[in-house]
Amino acid sequence: DITLTKDGAKKFYILTKNNISKPVAIVIDKHIVSLPIVNSEIISGKVTISGDFTEKEIDIMIDKLKN
Repeated sequence: DITLTKDGAKKFYILTKNNISKPVAIVIDKHIVSLPIVNSEIISGKVTISGDFTEKEIDIMIDKLKN
């Protein structure tokens, strides 16, 4: 789970609102780690990334997102 700042939440809302039914790339270190399809606009600023990741991939992603 990721919680965005107020400004980030506003930008993410616009991004998701304008891209329903389209993929949005989640990129870490210039590598796409997930390409989820936007099902609806995300208003809350709380984002959940889900997918078929190994425990090692999850740990690496968490470390990269924290920095």
